[in-house]
Amino acid sequence: IINWRAVADTGKSFLEMLRRNPIAAILWGAACVLLFPFFSLYLFVKSIGYNRLQAMQREFDPGGGQNDPFRQRREGDFVDFEELESKPKEVDKRLLDDE
Repeated sequence: IINWRAVADTGKSFLEMLRRNPIAAILWGAACVLLFPFFSLYLFVKSIGYNRLQAMQREFDPGGGQNDPFRQRREGDFVDFEELESKPKEVDKRLLDDE
């Protein structure tokens, strides 16, 4: 249910905070342990956001993505077209008389 990417990114941000400001990171970690239900809800909502973002990227990706099974078929297909006869446009004689 919980996307592993949400947990990994949260852990990465915690390690970055631990490197920058160790006291705040220790307080944040203690708050996460004490308020575990809220922290797990935060991870759950974050993972839902990641899943929705991935779904939108798949839906709106114009190239079909690298793992699209139909990509090779789309690139290899050609569309048949009919060549149209071209002829000069006829000019209205009334327009030429006015000049």
